[in-house]
Amino acid sequence: MKKFLITICVYIGIVGIGMAETMNVTWYNTDGTVYDTTMCTVGGTLILPASPTRRGYTFKGWAFYNQIEYIKSTGTQWIDTGVNPGDNSSFEWQLDFAFASSGNNYNYSGHGVGSWIKFDIKNATTVGIQASGNNQETRLTTNPFNRHLYRMSSSGFCSLDGQEYTLDYDKSVSRGTLYIFSVNKVSSSYSSGYFYSSRIWANNTLVRDFIPVLDYDGVACLYDKVSNTFFYNAGTGDFIAGPAL
Repeated sequence: MKKFLITICVYIGIVGIGMAETMNVTWYNTDGTVYDTTMCTVGGTLILPASPTRRGYTFKGWAFYNQIEYIKSTGTQWIDTGVNPGDNSSFEWQLDFAFASSGNNYNYSGHGVGSWIKFDIKNATTVGIQASGNNQETRLTTNPFNRHLYRMSSSGFCSLDGQEYTLDYDKSVSRGTLYIFSVNKVSSSYSSGYFYSSRIWANNTLVRDFIPVLDYDGVACLYDKVSNTFFYNAGTGDFIAGPAL
């Protein structure tokens, strides 16, 4: 059975003044037509409309955000995914991204406490994956400023834009949680880049499914469709929001 997620747009207008102010809430479909209207009390619980139906699909829930094409870091913003690959017997990481600036070892994502694995750009010419402990580093000569799809697993399998290679990765060492736009280790550099999506599996279970969004207040951040949680910038400044989807 397929599942679908409804993205909603809401218009709220106060129609009553007094001790119990009420609001008309209009719910719109993505094509701009009105789906439903509900009346709520100010300060009370938002009343949701009836769940939509579609033949062959199961309704998964309401999405209280606006999805955008990407978020962009200027080099001082980063996000902690909250997932420590070292806590799991196996993990897999998929990342859709692009670098936006050059530098020497600008770290896009990774983790490391005592040992590390990271994905970065080097000398503005190559992108690759590096693991500590054995000083192994695999570099792929490709335009780092293109949009790339990267996959990596704890078994050592890696691929970048369909090009496969292996990495001797010591997953027995605790390395802390996985960061995006930086690496969770001392004296790490940060990257300026674009984030389009990312998924993380732990013990063969999908634990993060990140998409870039604007939250209720219009703040650019990531939304995890697994935990239904917003993940915000842990650095300074603000992410730049891409166009709406």
